Amino acid sequence: MENVEIVNPSVDKKNLDSDGATLSLTLSLESLDLTTIPSSVLEARYLKELYLDYNDLRELPSIFGQCFPNLVKLSAVGNELRKLPDSFGDLCKLCDLYINENCLETLPDTFCQLESLQNLSVVGNSLKAFPDDFGKLKCLRQLEADENELKVLPDSFGQLLMLTKLEVGTNDLQSLPNIIGKLDSLQVLNVSNNKLLDVPEELGDLCNLTQVDLSSNRISFLPKHFNSMSCIRKIYVDVNELKELPDWFSNMVHAEEMSVKDNHLTKAPLLESFGHMCKKVRVLDLGGNFISELPKSIGHLENLEFLHLGSVIDELERRNFQNGNWLYKVPENFSQLAKLREVHMDENQLTELPEDFGNLTALEFLDLGQNMLHDLPSTFGNLCSLKTCLLSKNHLQLLPSNFGDLSNLVDLRLDNNQMAELPESFHQLIQLKTLDLFNNLLTEIPGALASLISLTRLDLDENKFTISEDDIPSIWFKVKYAPLDPDKKDNWRGRRRQNLLDINIIKITSTTEYPESKVEEPKYGHNAYQSAVARSWSIWKSHDSTATKREVFHRQEVRRRNHYASDSEHEDDDWAGSTEALECLSIVSSSSKSSTDLNTSNPSTPCGDGEDWDHELETDSPYSKAYYF
Repeated sequence: MENVEIVNPSVDKKNLDSDGATLSLTLSLESLDLTTIPSSVLEARYLKELYLDYNDLRELPSIFGQCFPNLVKLSAVGNELRKLPDSFGDLCKLCDLYINENCLETLPDTFCQLESLQNLSVVGNSLKAFPDDFGKLKCLRQLEADENELKVLPDSFGQLLMLTKLEVGTNDLQSLPNIIGKLDSLQVLNVSNNKLLDVPEELGDLCNLTQVDLSSNRISFLPKHFNSMSCIRKIYVDVNELKELPDWFSNMVHAEEMSVKDNHLTKAPLLESFGHMCKKVRVLDLGGNFISELPKSIGHLENLEFLHLGSVIDELERRNFQNGNWLYKVPENFSQLAKLREVHMDENQLTELPEDFGNLTALEFLDLGQNMLHDLPSTFGNLCSLKTCLLSKNHLQLLPSNFGDLSNLVDLRLDNNQMAELPESFHQLIQLKTLDLFNNLLTEIPGALASLISLTRLDLDENKFTISEDDIPSIWFKVKYAPLDPDKKDNWRGRRRQNLLDINIIKITSTTEYPESKVEEPKYGHNAYQSAVARSWSIWKSHDSTATKREVFHRQEVRRRNHYASDSEHEDDDWAGSTEALECLSIVSSSSKSSTDLNTSNPSTPCGDGEDWDHELETDSPYSKAYYF
């Protein structure tokens, strides 16, 4: 588009010299399918801000740097740039440079002449190294270079004394230079998803770090000292090979989020002082280790909202192996964690819970699956905020008599236990949508099921019923498809098929669906219940008769379907969460005397793919996922 001219650009009309000449000007040429920069733009020497984002530029003119002596900000995100011209170093006033999502493999040597550069973002390129003289960029404050192919950082990095933010995650770094300890202004450090075998002791010399992400490396040891322990707020050391934690880890007085999941931590890695020193912690993730003991002071974490001590693998079916920790009990003061909203303690060796466990009245999500619990404390019914309760694969024989007081309970998993009956109060769980009683010792269909008017998922298979398998209540989905459109020959709506209107699916064969792309979920969310469900890969997990397979669905796939459902009236009729798309749950009544007639039809509550199967989210706001600002 060589004929592009500067017509009516965004001009600050207050900044004019005595002759009326423009001193300040911003020009945006975003999303114009440009393959070259128009000559009229190269003549605009007065430009201070230039936006070239989302075009098809493969190179910049060789005279580019000489054309814009006043340029302060340049953004060329989402092009196909393979190199920058040598004249780039002539942009002597350039402060902000954003060239994310290009194809850059190197930066020119003249790049280090940009002595005014303060903010540099080169995320998503193919850079293998920075120039050796990169340290000459003495004004540089923020460097974002994630998702490149960097193998080393030059020793001159130690000269970047004004650098406050360094992000080099998702590269091929095998080590950090010792000189990194001289970056006294550094506040945010992200070196996640590299190949680091260790971190230099000099990293502990930094005294202003507030956020550190060392996740997904091969680190075996952390520095013995850490001068930033009094100001650090978020630290992630997930997916490494740590066997122990240094003492300073238990003394970070301002830390709010701490995560060391999926390491090799054993015994009691946290000091007894942990609960007294780290009182500001809101998020603590120790899942996927070999921890057998928690500090007795953990009950003093008065701000703790999220606690993960369980498995880091979201298994579709509980297997006979352990991926959580080795906890046999929790400290007696555990129930003092008044703000706790989400707890994962699945795949441990817990044999009992504290008797006052019911004091955790803010708790919304609880996962105690695959432990060795024989009963629950009598105060369990006091968990008035509890919405999701996962108790799969324990040794439970009875539930507390006040279990029905869990008035907000929506999802209850009791599969693979030894339940012979349900408490009388069970009929009070009128908000319950999902009930899994697979593989227990029930001999009669629980009469309380008739009162569960919100129930949309039920599994009673593999119990000890005296009735035939066909008489066991099953869920029917009444699926209504949109009319076929003969004009859409290549679309599934135009294909010949049997009439599927009002099909009754009584038994669903175990199948597996895989998403087109895997979208990373936020680590944590402001709403603990929604956040916990968001991190669950599976939705309804339907057992088959062998108890080794489940019907697998993927949350992202359901969201995708719901998203496209809003694109057309036809698809609204099919997948959207309306009562016309998917009629409500009906349960087949047993014809035998021991069967109970269950009527759970509720026209105001849709189900099936249009339903929020595992309580689909309206919002998905993160605590933080190493998002640095």
